[in-house]
Amino acid sequence: MKSFLSLSELSDLEEAFGQYAIYQTLLKRQQPERRLYLAIPQEKYFDLFDENEIGNLILEDYNLSIIVFDIASEEIVQWIN
Repeated sequence: MKSFLSLSELSDLEEAFGQYAIYQTLLKRQQPERRLYLAIPQEKYFDLFDENEIGNLILEDYNLSIIVFDIASEEIVQWIN
């Protein structure tokens, strides 16, 4: 889970995607049957992927699996495979 607390949404996305890519590479070799998800707060998901062309390109090109959650209720609001 990434915190997405920086002032720059692009920096947060770069860091989260970099971590995701590293973990995905390792997981694929050690436990290929498992699926890796990137957990993102709902408001940050909208900022990074609904309203951001770069985020959409990353989703399209790298087929990220994402869990979108509500911080206040601590509930998952969307699974994206």
